[in-house]
Amino acid sequence: MVRVIGVDPGSGSWDILGLDGDDDIFLDVSIPSKTILEDPAKLLSIIESNQPIDLVAAPSGHGIRLKPIAAMTDDDIAKANLRRSKDPSVMGVGRVLHMLKDAGVKGYVIPGVKQLNSVKHAFKYNRIDMGTADKVCAVAFAIADQASTLKIPLASTGFIMVEVGMGFNAVIAVEGGKIIDGIGGSLGGMGFGTAGRLDGELAYLLERITKNVIYSGGLSYIAGYADLSPKELFLMAKKDQRIADAVSGFFHDMLQGIFSLLPSFADPANMQEIVVSGRALTEIAGYLAAALPKQYAFHVRTVNSIARISKTAAQGAAFIANGLAGGKYKDLVTTMALEDSTHDLLDDIYVGKLNFR
Repeated sequence: MVRVIGVDPGSGSWDILGLDGDDDIFLDVSIPSKTILEDPAKLLSIIESNQPIDLVAAPSGHGIRLKPIAAMTDDDIAKANLRRSKDPSVMGVGRVLHMLKDAGVKGYVIPGVKQLNSVKHAFKYNRIDMGTADKVCAVAFAIADQASTLKIPLASTGFIMVEVGMGFNAVIAVEGGKIIDGIGGSLGGMGFGTAGRLDGELAYLLERITKNVIYSGGLSYIAGYADLSPKELFLMAKKDQRIADAVSGFFHDMLQGIFSLLPSFADPANMQEIVVSGRALTEIAGYLAAALPKQYAFHVRTVNSIARISKTAAQGAAFIANGLAGGKYKDLVTTMALEDSTHDLLDDIYVGKLNFR
């Protein structure tokens, strides 16, 4: 039996799930992201207090090709964190990864969508955020979930996953049990907290684009209630036309993301359903099911869950850790070809000059 921990470094919370054996949960917690980023030692304390642990699937930011935590380089961590040079305000996941490596935590870091060779090279030009490492973990859980729900082999799974966070949304395509394309949060449409894809002309007019700009402008900003939950925003939209218009734009962007990934499938018939994971699942799945044009008979459902607290990405991270440790989900890691992740996040960028590190 293997004992593992999966970590999901979300915009709103860091969720942590521990699996003992195959599916016995010994740890299921959610901590505000601000708390972890202000004091990364809290994460290390949780890991150490639950030893012995065979493997940890570490928070990996924008992604690091699959490798042990001990084998991470400073360059790996810098790219996972993606901070502009001389910008001390961006610490993020980098501090956490340095801490885990220095503490000798046994585990692996996880690739982002762009780094996966299951995604065609042709799709990667001038792209970085095609789906961060935590989105890859969410997909891992969704693949296992679809295989179990539809009673099909892992290699026969196929869907488009809509992953909804407090900040960013991502839309990712799966065919044959592998990720084949993705639209990450900063490339995709409006999220609860973020504007998503940034109009190039708007970007030009902004005095300076910082992480704070990228992390703003979403549904909650438009509504003027940044402290409300997604469910509360949806309820307010029933009484406030301005918020209703913003919610309509939120879902319109989501639908655009779904339809823009359909050409990525080798056979459209392999796209068996739309799977929704993350925040406000019932509301979002219900809206998508009702809003899809009638000629598209896509089945829409929410992903199942094995945990009471932690979200899909933490559960998928734990599945990946279990598989890497030789447990029940070994075939999941093999089917997804996570080890075949040689592409660099900053490869194939042909726009301007990067100001990195």
